[in-house]
Amino acid sequence: MENQKVQDLGKTEDNDDSSSSEIEQKPKQVKPKKILSEKQKETLAKGREKRDVLRRENIEKKKMEEEEKKKELENKIVKKAISVKKKQLKLEKVLELSQTETEDEAPPPVRRIAQPKQASKAPILKQVASIPQVPRFVFY
Repeated sequence: MENQKVQDLGKTEDNDDSSSSEIEQKPKQVKPKKILSEKQKETLAKGREKRDVLRRENIEKKKMEEEEKKKELENKIVKKAISVKKKQLKLEKVLELSQTETEDEAPPPVRRIAQPKQASKAPILKQVASIPQVPRFVFY
């Protein structure tokens, strides 16, 4: 039985080869390339040259901008580091002074100064009312 199956499979393979050869016999038609004139070739070459020049310029511009950004960022970082260092030095000085003061002297007592009471608003209104009013607009 196994031999019959193998023979049957062999027959079907032969049939498949004949059908696939028919498909391969029909080649696809390829459209020929358009032939460019000399003037078209020259303008194409000039366009390519311009494109290459612009590409190079754009690449250089990008590099310059990146370098400028890096320099600005570096300057910002340096300025920030300087300000942080100054703050640290100030804090250290304040701490040193406060430590020496606490050891040497006791802090002076804090006094609250009583603020004088405000005068009533009535006399001020009388003064404002006595001022003659000047018209806002004068027409000639």
